[in-house]
Amino acid sequence: SDCLVPRDAMATTEPDMSPGSAVEQEGDDIDETNAELLALHRVDQTAQTLQTQGRYLEALETLERGLTLRSHLFGPASEELWGACKVVGRLCNVLAMQALQQDDHDSASLARELLEKAQILHERDPAGLATTLVNYACLHRKQGKLRAALQCLTRARKIEDGLPNVDNRADTHLNLCAVLSQLGRHSQALSHAQEAVILLQEELFEMGGAKAAGTVTAKVDRVGVAVIAFHNLGVENEHLKRPAAAIQAYERALSIGESVLGPDHGITITVRSSYLAAKKTVEARAARHGPRQAREGGRPRPGRRQPRAKSPQASRRDEARWAAIQKAYGEVALGVMPNPTPTEEDNLRFLRHGEAEAKSADLEDAAMQHDPLEEQEQQQGQQQSHQHQQQQQQQQ
Repeated sequence: SDCLVPRDAMATTEPDMSPGSAVEQEGDDIDETNAELLALHRVDQTAQTLQTQGRYLEALETLERGLTLRSHLFGPASEELWGACKVVGRLCNVLAMQALQQDDHDSASLARELLEKAQILHERDPAGLATTLVNYACLHRKQGKLRAALQCLTRARKIEDGLPNVDNRADTHLNLCAVLSQLGRHSQALSHAQEAVILLQEELFEMGGAKAAGTVTAKVDRVGVAVIAFHNLGVENEHLKRPAAAIQAYERALSIGESVLGPDHGITITVRSSYLAAKKTVEARAARHGPRQAREGGRPRPGRRQPRAKSPQASRRDEARWAAIQKAYGEVALGVMPNPTPTEEDNLRFLRHGEAEAKSADLEDAAMQHDPLEEQEQQQGQQQSHQHQQQQQQQQ
């Protein structure tokens, strides 16, 4: 049978709790803590050096080791740890978007892996989580998963609506505009383009006449986004058979683009092409039907239901426009993506695109909902047709 250790025998194995031994134990703990702090400092310095050299993936691995040290030193619920998580999550988003610019399967897989990390790192950072969802939507959209992209953007917008201050809120609306337009839901896409224009005007007004170099560069970037917002406004008005409103939006975009970005900028060239094409369409329609019907987009024929607006997938011209925008601005022209810097957290700005995994059944329900504006337009057209038929019957 097992032998029991006598109580007095166990006493000989207990640690010495005399005053002298307690001081020695405390000193050992201090030395260990100092050693860990020194190790953390070296990890941060190494990560900074790697970022300066442009070795961002290696820097990310080093920063992740730093998170482990911070968790051990300060605790898993400490502000020190979650503040570092926020910075590392931003870097993950930047690198994910850079990887997404490469058109190959491995880069898309890397982007997804980085966004999965960013989603975990931003668990306690709602603004960072919203950014990650927008970036997920970009990934889904590039892979043709428009409904998944829509769900991610909808989630991101709900998060941003609950926050008092959100950087680049207009970009989420521009992404929603692009995805909804590709789904053929142009009335909703138009409303998001309008919202983006309003937000960008407010944003640029707050920037005011700032003269600092970094602020001026940021303002020019945001002006470029405003040009894209006006361009998208024109595209959606064309889809909704409103050529006069489309031309007005294109003119506004072209005026800003030429004055701020320059006449030879890629976005300005794209906007000019869209403007000239829309103007040519109106002139051709005016030659056939008269100027009034050309401005109004043609008069509906009595007794015929107006067809739903076509999606960009059915229009080669619109596909060419989106391709030109993507080439000029990286992805649906949501700003310029600078390289991340190793020293300042605020300089880790990034282009906010995105998407996340989603359940297909929920996506179908979310994306197939009716557009109330389009339904209202159809009802008005039916009422006008019915009134016209009644007038003809009375005349007979």
